[in-house]
Amino acid sequence: MGMLARPRSLAELGGFTTGAGHSTPIPARALGDAVLDAAVAPGGRGPAGLDSVLLTGASGFLGAYLVHELAFRLGVRVLCLVRATDRGAARARIAVALRRYGLWSPALMRRVIAVPGDLGAPRFGLTSADYERLATTADAIVHNGARVNHAESYERLRVPNVLGTVSVLRLACHRGAIPVHFVSSTSVAARPHGPVPERVPERPGDASGYVVGKWVGEMLMTQAAARGLPVLIHRPDRVCGPAGTGATGTDDAFWTVIRAIARLGMAPPAPPEPLSLVPADYVAAAIAYSVARPPAQHRHAPVHHLVNHTSIPVGTVLERLRATGIPVRSATVPQFLTALSEAARTDLGMARALIISSLSGPGPCRWDDTNARRALVRSGISCPPMSCDLIDRHLEHLIETGFLPRPVKVPGQLG
Repeated sequence: MGMLARPRSLAELGGFTTGAGHSTPIPARALGDAVLDAAVAPGGRGPAGLDSVLLTGASGFLGAYLVHELAFRLGVRVLCLVRATDRGAARARIAVALRRYGLWSPALMRRVIAVPGDLGAPRFGLTSADYERLATTADAIVHNGARVNHAESYERLRVPNVLGTVSVLRLACHRGAIPVHFVSSTSVAARPHGPVPERVPERPGDASGYVVGKWVGEMLMTQAAARGLPVLIHRPDRVCGPAGTGATGTDDAFWTVIRAIARLGMAPPAPPEPLSLVPADYVAAAIAYSVARPPAQHRHAPVHHLVNHTSIPVGTVLERLRATGIPVRSATVPQFLTALSEAARTDLGMARALIISSLSGPGPCRWDDTNARRALVRSGISCPPMSCDLIDRHLEHLIETGFLPRPVKVPGQLG
C-alpha cells in the first residue's frame, strides 16, 4: 500500500476502470478531444522579438515562480491570464501568490500585466478587442494553467484543462505562430520500466482524470507542432519549494499525507520507493531559459523531463519530522487507516489523505532527460540534490504557515 506514493488511479471517484500500463482504458471523450481541430494551424510567421510572455496559471504555486523567473531572468513583461472579474482583482490574486512564496517585490509587480479572463471560456471570456490585443502582443506563451485535483474525473476537469489548452493553441495560431511552452507532468509517461523517453506516449501513464487531461494536452501540442507551430512540452516531476526556503504548495499528495501523519502523531511503515523532489525555482528557471530560445519546428513536439536524479528514503522524511519536535510513533497500516478514517469525518485534508493512502503509485521511474540537459548545458541552471536540509526547509515552512502542527517536543529529539 503506497501510503506516501504518488496517486495512480481513482476508479471510484474518476468513474472509469483503471489498470496497469498500456491496459488502462481511456475515456472515449478524451480520445475524441485528443484530435486537434483542423482549423487550428499557424496563421503566419512568429514574433520577431521577445518583449511580452503570456502566462496561464500565474496565481498558482509553480505559476508564481514562473512569473518571477520570466520577469527577472528574461526581463520581459509577463501577461498573466487570471480568473477574476476585473484587472484589479486579477492583479491582487497574483500579488497574493507572490507574497505567499516570498517572491513579491515592487520591481516584479512593475513587470506584471494582469489579464482578467477564464481559461475554460471561449477566447478566455475576453472581448474581441482584448483578444486581438493579446494575440498581437504576446511573443511567447507558457501554458501552465490547470485545475490540479487527482480526485476528480476527466469530465469534471475537461473544460479548464483540455478546452483551455485548445484555446491557448487557437490564440497562438490566430495571427501568426506564437511559440507555446506547455507545462505537463511526468505522470503522463510514468511506467515502472525505464528509462522513460522524452516523447509523447501513445497512452497516458494512468487513468486519473488529471493525468488523462495532461496526456490529451500533449497530443494536441504535438499535432500543432506538426502543422508548423513552435511547441515545447515541459514535464516536471513532483515539484517542491526552493532548496533555500522550502516555500512549497500544499496541494501535493505527498505533503497531504505528511500533514495527516503529523496531526495524527503516527505513521505507517514507509514505502521502499525513494523520494525525489524537483524545486520550483529550478523548474521555472529551466522553462524561462527555454522561452528565450524559441523551439525549432519539429514534426512532433519535443519533450523536456525536468527531474531530480538524486533521492532519499521516504523514511528519512519521517525522521526529520520527528527531529523538528513533532512526535510521530510507528503504527501498523490498519491502525493508521482507522485513525485517519475517524479524522476524515471532520477534516477535508484528512479525507483527501485517506483517498491518497488507499492508492498505489507507479513505482520508481528512471527518466531520460537528454533533451532537457542538452538545452540547459550552458545555462548554469541545475537541479539541487535531495538532502535532509531540503526536507528541513520544507518542514519549517509548513509549520510556519500552519499547514503542519507546532512542535511539542525539543527540536532534535528523535524519540
